[in-house]
Amino acid sequence: RLLSWSLDRTLRLWAADGTELKVLRGHRSEVWGARELRDGRLLSWSADTTLRLWAADGTPLGAARWDASPSEVRAWFAAHDADWRTFIENWERYALAPERGLLAWRHGAALHLCRAETGEELARFYADSEITVARFLQGGAVVALGCANGQVIFLRVNL
Repeated sequence: RLLSWSLDRTLRLWAADGTELKVLRGHRSEVWGARELRDGRLLSWSADTTLRLWAADGTPLGAARWDASPSEVRAWFAAHDADWRTFIENWERYALAPERGLLAWRHGAALHLCRAETGEELARFYADSEITVARFLQGGAVVALGCANGQVIFLRVNL
């Protein structure tokens, strides 16, 4: 089977021959991405700020806000017995530095540095405009930020 998602707020399951098997509805805005989890369940995220979990057959299983704190997102994944790294590794709002056990997530002009395993916030930085990208460099020793106003900021991580 194949999985697709769309600006029309739906996900679709397809047979390998191109036959549409099911339309998954629940998001209130365009779907930005989706992944199949190891156990066959599906995870999707949308411009409506929700994460949605679906059974392998497309039955809805639950929803949460992706713009919540990492600890809240992690708790939602744990409550649904799902590995949150599947989402973190595929969503550009987050950056991981596994060597240091750090997670960075951006929200507007704020960058939050957290422990990757717990989501506990360790530090916060505010830029002059929206942070559009954040990436760890040098094994997690530096975070590079790109901002909507054209600034590029390098932060040394001393945690």
